[in-house]
Amino acid sequence: MNPVLRKSEKESPLGRRIRVLMVEDDLNYQTFIRYLLQKREFEFAGVRSLEACLSFLESEVVDVITVDLNLPDSRGFETFTKIAAAARGTPILILTGMHEENNGLLAVSHGAQDFLVKDMITDDALIRVIKYAFERKRFEESNARLATIQDFTTTLTHDMRMPLISMNSAFAALLNEQFGSLTTQQMEILKTLQDSAQDQLTLVQRLVFLYQLSAETLVFAPTDLHNILKNCISKIFEGKIPQALYLGPEYIPPVMADHESLLLMFTHLLENSEKFRAKDSAVTIKVEVINSRVKIQIHNFGPPIPEEAREYIMGNLWHGIPGKKYVPRTGIGLYLSNRVATLHGYPLSYSSSLANGSPFTV
Repeated sequence: MNPVLRKSEKESPLGRRIRVLMVEDDLNYQTFIRYLLQKREFEFAGVRSLEACLSFLESEVVDVITVDLNLPDSRGFETFTKIAAAARGTPILILTGMHEENNGLLAVSHGAQDFLVKDMITDDALIRVIKYAFERKRFEESNARLATIQDFTTTLTHDMRMPLISMNSAFAALLNEQFGSLTTQQMEILKTLQDSAQDQLTLVQRLVFLYQLSAETLVFAPTDLHNILKNCISKIFEGKIPQALYLGPEYIPPVMADHESLLLMFTHLLENSEKFRAKDSAVTIKVEVINSRVKIQIHNFGPPIPEEAREYIMGNLWHGIPGKKYVPRTGIGLYLSNRVATLHGYPLSYSSSLANGSPFTV
């Protein structure tokens, strides 16, 4: 029998068909299962011996393998161990006769997803068990990726943030002349170095957050938007003239949101608006509560965003107008802001013109 994967005609609700390899020497039973699975959302391949199974797995990848432990060239628990070694983590279901119950249970204790008795399982139950094995494997892989991201961000946070924080503290002590008087030129040099270290620290924090967003690890809880906005405005516009103008209610109903990601998003949007606003013009923060939703617009009246840049500015690691202008920054700020807004249900939107400046709305 040709073991090539055969497709069903029905598309899976999971987004693609689940690929199943059946290792079964009973041709009639294999034909029945092939018919059953191909009626649903599966691709099917069947082999009738251990040798054929191992050969198939050398060149093909499947999502789930069903195994009869008693084959012409292998019997019992040894069948499972040899297939498991070649399966590279693919979920294996033991589908065999009642007399092999002990070996089936032994296989489960050594990593098989489940043990099913041929004559005692219904068609629907078999479909469910295959889907469950597939979904559990995807869940385990997702958790493994998340753990890798968390390990990376932990290392990045410790190995890069801590030296930068220490540098900032050292610069602050020097600028406060705790170790002796400084000339005006020395003060200027140290202040430049301190600002550079702070920029690098901000970059590290945003890179860490970028990896967290890639895993969608946000924690939603009732959040005080008014407090976040007030803190961001106070921090960014302290001592600057003109100040930012807050146009909105003093009380905003709590919203379900991730506090840290919103803090990062509004910090970047306000920093961006302060940086690009026209001289002697204020940045406005307009807040509207519409039914149970909150609309926030951050508006600056600086030069409009060039037409040729608008296609790219929300992209990750964008550096400037392709072929014309390079901006020596990481290009992740607007990408992060849009990603945060999107994960909260509403992508970041903006417009830009000479007459009306550049309002960003979320």
